[in-house]
Amino acid sequence: MKKIVIVCLLITLLLCACNTPKGEPDSPSTNPADTLDVFDQIAIDAAEARAQYYQNLVAELQREIVSLKNAHASARVEYESRIEELEIALGVPEAAPPSDFQYTTKDGKITIIAYVGSEKTVSVPKEIGGCPVTHIADAAFEGNLTVEKVILPSSLESIGWFAFRGCIALCEVQAPASVSKIEYGAFENCNAKLTIVCPEGSYAEEYARSYGYATKQP
Repeated sequence: MKKIVIVCLLITLLLCACNTPKGEPDSPSTNPADTLDVFDQIAIDAAEARAQYYQNLVAELQREIVSLKNAHASARVEYESRIEELEIALGVPEAAPPSDFQYTTKDGKITIIAYVGSEKTVSVPKEIGGCPVTHIADAAFEGNLTVEKVILPSSLESIGWFAFRGCIALCEVQAPASVSKIEYGAFENCNAKLTIVCPEGSYAEEYARSYGYATKQP
């Protein structure tokens, strides 16, 4: 009897299991790869947006720089034009052209400090800008390998130390009576044929003879 009851219970359980309604199908699982693709695209979009922002910013700055340059150029032209108008109105003379002589001015007198030309015969001007040339500075012509003849002006008063030292092509110097001082070594290591052309009894003649240079009168 017990066996019959047990069998009946088993049959009942099996029937219940077969008749149980099936549940809803599971929703499809999310693919991790798909999730990564979405985040990558978001990052790419954000990077492109930042790049476009900075490109626009650079372009704006470039336009601003060009605008400032144009404004500066216009202001400079206007300024120079105004200065020119004022100079004309005030009668300011035009600047003198570049000279072969470099010089300084002190107490209304000019000192030649260097000769930067390339002439073989050099005539030192009597005045520059209305001021007399009175001095040849130390080493002003030193080492010049081109000059062969130097004509000094009647305004000149002195010639500095080693003023013409090493001028191996220098064969003649015309020194006026106004020269009252020639410093040591002024014509050291010049051409062996160097002649000082100067008035008789002048300081230049006395100097030349004391150093053994040839002299002659102008």
